[in-house]
Amino acid sequence: MNDFTQLTDQQRHWLAHIEAAQQSSLSLAAYARNQGLAPQTLYQWRHLFRQQGRLPASPRKVANFAQVQVMATMTGAADAPIRLALGGGLSLACQHWPDPAWLARLAHLLDQGSRT
Repeated sequence: MNDFTQLTDQQRHWLAHIEAAQQSSLSLAAYARNQGLAPQTLYQWRHLFRQQGRLPASPRKVANFAQVQVMATMTGAADAPIRLALGGGLSLACQHWPDPAWLARLAHLLDQGSRT
């Protein structure tokens, strides 16, 4: 939390929103939309507060985990496609397991897309 004593009412208002957004599981843009605020305004205030040292210079890194369910392989099902549930209603079907590096890149891109 921050020391609110030397802030204007407007600064307290925006800093409280930014801190609430950080405590939520939402991105800053999603939090702003849920609160009926312009996302760009929150980004501008966050940038200003970081410059002033009222907020950390860089956001905390949070590990993201995906739930995986391992299914027993069935004999005679070697031709069955592999189906990966990607979340958000997306799925990926492949005849063979994709290259692990490709899967890692895909996971990274999907994670980046979910934060915007």
